[in-house]
Amino acid sequence: MSNYGSAYGLAINVDLSKPRSALVSTRLDVRILDKATGKPLWEGYATIATRDGDDGWTETKIANRLSEALFDDFPKADTPGKP
Repeated sequence: MSNYGSAYGLAINVDLSKPRSALVSTRLDVRILDKATGKPLWEGYATIATRDGDDGWTETKIANRLSEALFDDFPKADTPGKP
């Protein structure tokens, strides 16, 4: 009779990292209207998601990024069927 013994293992996964802060979504909407008719000539929006309390994303930086994204290639409009 031989004795091979026995082995048991146990692993515990403990996450000690700090939970991430909440995501904050900011949206910038722009509508340019014809003064005479009140009909929209151009509309657009841009959104960004940042972490609450992130020092890298100040209100000014967020506004600049949104306006750059929104007005990139302005006033070029998307025309269906044309690249």
